Amino acid sequence: MAELNDYSGRFKPDLKFEDFSKEALIKLLLEYQKILTRLDGYWMGLVADKYGYQEACAFEGAVWRFMVGYDANRISKAMNIQGNNVETFLKYQQLTAGLPKEVASAGAQAACRIEMKNPNHGVMTIDDCRALAYWEKEGREDWINAFCRKEEPAIVEAYARHVNPAIKMTALKLPPREKKEDISCQWEFKLEDGA
Repeated sequence: MAELNDYSGRFKPDLKFEDFSKEALIKLLLEYQKILTRLDGYWMGLVADKYGYQEACAFEGAVWRFMVGYDANRISKAMNIQGNNVETFLKYQQLTAGLPKEVASAGAQAACRIEMKNPNHGVMTIDDCRALAYWEKEGREDWINAFCRKEEPAIVEAYARHVNPAIKMTALKLPPREKKEDISCQWEFKLEDGA
């Protein structure tokens, strides 16, 4: 049977992911990622409406830090990512659902870039963070300061330290941005030889 490029045909009671083409699965994965991040945004908004933005950011940070082991272990196992250096961590980061995978619009900068200087030293740059863009549009500097400058660094560090507690993280650039065209954030990860 031919691979499905979409699900426009008849209902299949025994439908499996394996029935779809690579292109269809990529399209579906990107939509799942958008759904997950939208769900996360709605959840955080509802918590903020009830308890305030400081509490919402604290809850958000706690949820993501709680997910570190589960998330990292499942993706690493599924994709056979092994090791305990910066390269291992950044390979996992490339696949996590929370990291943007696609270009925001034709001709725009890539959502995320990773530069490996060596297996123990890398820099991750987020060019297009949808949450930051939303908070900027809404004029929510309070959210930017509470989440981007406090919770997000703790979350990123927790993920890096899950791979190896000796990985040192430095936030090279955090919001707020001076111009919308500026990068959203930038992180450096290092592991000293022998760690």
